[in-house]
Amino acid sequence: MNTTQQFRDVEKRAALEQVLQSTTFTRASQVRNFLRYICEMEIAGRGAALHEYLIAVEAMGRPAAYSTDSDSSVRRRAYALRQKLESVYANELTDARIRIEVPKGSYVPRYVAVEPPAERVETVDAP
Repeated sequence: MNTTQQFRDVEKRAALEQVLQSTTFTRASQVRNFLRYICEMEIAGRGAALHEYLIAVEAMGRPAAYSTDSDSSVRRRAYALRQKLESVYANELTDARIRIEVPKGSYVPRYVAVEPPAERVETVDAP
């Protein structure tokens, strides 16, 4: 079961580093930078300030004249980030107890606790 709860900054950073060190993310520098930026903003208490223009200029190095109407690079990168997060948790970090999600329509990451699967107990009926 997935549950959203409060985590300490150290736990959030550990979850972030785990993702960034995965094979999936080591080969995707722009997506790595995007994820690191939005997570650090959230950890610093500035998650509410995250929006497309800010990410473009501060995380992706776009010029101050960046226009969200004519350049969809942040939205495309966010889509790629969501796909990579799904992939890394499905294939590499299957036992991660804290997962990072970036809900569609938002750039603010959330940290989700993942409960370990319950152990199956085999019962034998008495004859």
